[in-house]
Amino acid sequence: MIPGVGDPKYLMEGLFYRGHRMKSRVVWILASAIAVFTALFFGYEVPDRTRIDGLSTELMGLLVFMNTQYADDYSHAGFRRIKVGKSEQEVLDILGEPLSRIGPYSKHPCGTTQCPGEGRYLSLVYSMPPNLRNTNYRARHVTLNNGVVVEIYGRFSAD
Repeated sequence: MIPGVGDPKYLMEGLFYRGHRMKSRVVWILASAIAVFTALFFGYEVPDRTRIDGLSTELMGLLVFMNTQYADDYSHAGFRRIKVGKSEQEVLDILGEPLSRIGPYSKHPCGTTQCPGEGRYLSLVYSMPPNLRNTNYRARHVTLNNGVVVEIYGRFSAD
């Protein structure tokens, strides 16, 4: 009899060997994933884009197509420098001219902030979807009241 052909002993060893290879591959993939996430959070600088949108948006970007048009002088690092209380001129110095301005209007548009209900609100829009076919994009807006930043909106927007 030829060793391994029809011999249950050799068949079981072959199954064990293939199963062992599969287990070691799974362990290797898990170890690699843990190493990558550890490096992202502890060893390497996390990109400004991720600091604005969060890791969940980065992972979502692997699943859905995101397409964002930014203002010419916009940068994620600059957007992170915008803080509540900065003047409109400071925002323009950091981020440049927005893609569009919405307002002025007298009531806060979304009601998600602790802003006074009345004022002279203006939204500076620094990103938008480049077309209407795909509206999954990274939204970047700065809302001003009487020329002072009252809200910074930076998150993933999906429609």
